[in-house]
Amino acid sequence: MKNIIRTGFALAFVCLIASTGLALTYSLTKDQIERQIREQQLKAAKKVLPMVEKTEDFKDLEDLVEKAKESVDIADKIFEGYKDGKVVGYAIQVLPKGYGGPVKTVVGLNLEGEVLAIEVVSHLETPGLGTEVIEGQFMEQFPGKTFEDIIELNKGIDGITGATKTSRAITKGIRAALDIYNGFIGD
Repeated sequence: MKNIIRTGFALAFVCLIASTGLALTYSLTKDQIERQIREQQLKAAKKVLPMVEKTEDFKDLEDLVEKAKESVDIADKIFEGYKDGKVVGYAIQVLPKGYGGPVKTVVGLNLEGEVLAIEVVSHLETPGLGTEVIEGQFMEQFPGKTFEDIIELNKGIDGITGATKTSRAITKGIRAALDIYNGFIGD
């Protein structure tokens, strides 16, 4: 019985030390991790809105994201882009679910609600098939599309054979970004 109690206390002590170490590491690295995530988001926003010259020229519309999530659950971030002090477009980040998990996608829209560019920031899709969707001609179907266009796989958008879930996820993400623009941003 004494051995069980002694082993239990030793195990509890090791767990206490390990959890304290993890908590300390988290508190020391949390700000840096958040800063890197923010830089990654702004870099993607700049790619889809190339007319915005500096990442400092983006405004994070956090309140609008919360409202948008009520009807578009995959909404994640909305950045308003400025040039010479005037709004020139929006970068909308969405998280549609692909084959391997979320496909973090940023869609750049001009003031008329037209897709300018798409950037896939991160994904867990199958190397080869899933990444072919992200890096191939599939993405070239979206620039110029607006809310009024049919943006649905096999109905206006050609998918990639063998990567249907990834194709569907990206298509759903772009449709969601257009819905957000139409419902919460555009006139």
